[in-house]
Amino acid sequence: MKLIIDPGHGGSDPGAVGPSGLRESDVNLTLAFYLEQMHGGDCLLTRRTDDHVSLASRSATDLGADAFISLHCNAADHARAQGFEIWTSHGDTGADTLASAIFKSVMNSSSPQRRFRSDFSDSDPDKEASFYVLTHTPMPAVLIETAFISNPMEEQMLRDDNFLRLQACAIAAGVRQWTGGQT
Repeated sequence: MKLIIDPGHGGSDPGAVGPSGLRESDVNLTLAFYLEQMHGGDCLLTRRTDDHVSLASRSATDLGADAFISLHCNAADHARAQGFEIWTSHGDTGADTLASAIFKSVMNSSSPQRRFRSDFSDSDPDKEASFYVLTHTPMPAVLIETAFISNPMEEQMLRDDNFLRLQACAIAAGVRQWTGGQT
């Protein structure tokens, strides 16, 4: 099971910045390293340092991977916005079952107070969009919004290594469930 892990943003593009200055790109990279450790299988990260990587390079077209996971932190104008989201491309694709397995695993590993933002209009929890890394990646691809970095409480969660390890463990467990236990 070859997994491509894409820590979103980096370099000249820090992504969203939290109220106390936490950069999305830093959180994504830390989470990617934890996910690589927890996955236990063959992983390739689209970046390992605070470098900018183009969207075309991130979309991993020639790497022969089984799945692609892009890691992000959400942001909103309203500081009260909160929750976990997972995105796939439009329509019924191979990514839908991967997204559902990860969503369920993260939900089961979280506290009851944690909010999960979903769209069950097509019978699964993923939201759908035409994000470049989802539409230009030939293998099942999901984009995870771990939490809202713009929410002061969730920003604090994203600063916590234990929270990030728990998220990585839950994502890896979802991938294992999707593959039938293989890594």
